[in-house]
Amino acid sequence: MRICDVATVLAPLKLGPPDLEMLRPTEASYTCLLLQPSGPIFAGRHRIGQYEPVAGALKARQFLQLALERNVHLAITPEYFFPWDTLKVELLSGKQPPLGSLWVLGCESIDAPALANFQAEVADVCDVVHESVAELSTDRALFDPVVHIFQAPREDGTFRLVALVQFKTCPSRDDTFFEEGLLRRGTTVYKFKGHDGTLSAATVICSDAFALTDAVVPELVDRATLIHIQLNPDPRNSAYRQYRKTTFETDPSTSECHIVCLNWAGTIVQHGENCPPETWPKVAGSAWYCPDLRCKSDDTFVLPNHELGLYYAYMQERRHALLFDYGEAVFELKIPKVVTRGRAVLANKNGPRAEERFCWNPAASAWVPGTRPVDTGFEALLHDNPEALAALSHATQHGSPLDMERLLA
Repeated sequence: MRICDVATVLAPLKLGPPDLEMLRPTEASYTCLLLQPSGPIFAGRHRIGQYEPVAGALKARQFLQLALERNVHLAITPEYFFPWDTLKVELLSGKQPPLGSLWVLGCESIDAPALANFQAEVADVCDVVHESVAELSTDRALFDPVVHIFQAPREDGTFRLVALVQFKTCPSRDDTFFEEGLLRRGTTVYKFKGHDGTLSAATVICSDAFALTDAVVPELVDRATLIHIQLNPDPRNSAYRQYRKTTFETDPSTSECHIVCLNWAGTIVQHGENCPPETWPKVAGSAWYCPDLRCKSDDTFVLPNHELGLYYAYMQERRHALLFDYGEAVFELKIPKVVTRGRAVLANKNGPRAEERFCWNPAASAWVPGTRPVDTGFEALLHDNPEALAALSHATQHGSPLDMERLLA
C-alpha cells in the first residue's frame, strides 16, 4: 500500500485538488450522510454486489438525491454497494456533488474492460481517474473499488467533475479464502489535503485494514478523517481493528483524527452460486470514532443522538465511539472539524450530532425520516424477563435511557 496525494494524480490533467469543506479548519461544522443498507448481497465468481439489482439501484439513486436535497458535504456508501450502471445514469443525467463536497461511493465489483467502458461512456461529463491497470497483476479478474466524486478546479477558474477510483489492496480472510481467489489488487490509497495543509482525508476498503501497518497508519491519522467502508460479518475481529488500536494508543498530538467505519446493516443475507443463503451476524459495527477532547458525554449531547440511533461509548483508549443502530438507515450527522485554526472560544468540541435518520419507504420509493426514538430492543428484552421488568418498571416509565444504564451499572 502506498499513499498518494490527490494533487499529484490530478496535475497531469491540469486540474487542482478540490477545496473540500470538511478539510477547511474553520469553526463551521460540515454535514455527512451515511448509508447502512440491509442487503441482501450476492457473492459469485463473476460479481459481488446487490442481490436484488432493481431495488438496490433505486435505493442508491435515491441516496444521491437525498444527498443533493440535504446539501451535504460528505456522502458515503459501504463496500460493494453502488451499482455501476446506476452511477453512470446519474452522472449523465447531471447529478454531481456541489463545490466543496465529496461523494465516497463503495461500488460493486468490476473488471478492467467494464471499467474502461464506464470511463468512455461518462467522458463527456466526468474524468475517471485510477492507477494504471496495466501495471497490476493479471492473475485475478475483479476489482473492489471505491469511487471519490468531486469538483476539481481548472487553471481558468472553471471546474471539472472527477471520479477518482481506488482499488482494494488486500483481500478478506474468510474460511474458504473466497475473495483472495477473485480479487485483483490495487496498490494505492489516495489522500485529500486541505488547501492550507492542516487537515486531510482518505478512504480504505474493508480488509485493507490488514495492510495498515504501523508505518502507514501515521500518514492517515494525523489531523485527519479516515473513512473505512466495509462489507464485513465480523467487524470487531481483533486483527481487523488493529489499526484502530495502533491509532488510539499513539500520542494524541499526532493522532488527532476521526475514524469513520461504515458497514452494511445487521443480519445481512448472502447469496452465492450453487449454495444455500447464509445469514450473517446482526452486528453491523458502524461507528464514528473521535479524539478524547473533541466529543462530549453530557446527557445534553448523548440523548438527542441516542434517539436517532447514534449510541455513545467511551473507550479504554480514551477515545469516544458513536455506534450506529444496526438497522438499515441513512444517518445524517453534523460534524465539527477535527482541528480548527480560529479562536479557541469558537472551536466546537461537542462531537458529531445526529440531525436525522432516514428509513426506506417502499411505497414512496424514497428515504424518509424515521420514527423517534429508534427502537433499541431494550423494551422487548425486558418483556422477555418478567422479574427484570417488575424490578425496573418505575425507571422505564420515568427515566431516560442513560438513567437506565446508570441504574443497571
